[in-house]
Amino acid sequence: MGIGIHLITRHTPITLEYGDISNIKIVITTPSHNAGYTLTKFRIMLQTVYFSNQATRDQLEGRLNRIGGYPEIRIITVHAGILSYINSRYERVRSLAEAMKGFANEINIDYEDLKNNL
Repeated sequence: MGIGIHLITRHTPITLEYGDISNIKIVITTPSHNAGYTLTKFRIMLQTVYFSNQATRDQLEGRLNRIGGYPEIRIITVHAGILSYINSRYERVRSLAEAMKGFANEINIDYEDLKNNL
């Protein structure tokens, strides 16, 4: 019995929650298939730089980082060359998004509601 690998497509969504005893250890997906699954069983996300907006990246990371999952997850981004340049731009956007989330929290506004109403 080898390591379980699951490829997410529009026809093969998945739900793996914290404490699940499934033999699936690796899940592969793309930004175009970033909805309809839960992966709170996992603690590590390995990704590369992909052309998307911050909401898409947040959506992908949110599949692991959910209430009821592990308290800490690791997100590792692998990049080189032009992808390193793009990643630095993404990180600046991410920092702004994190700052807005923190500010919304301090003034008791739900960030997701705020984002959806803009």
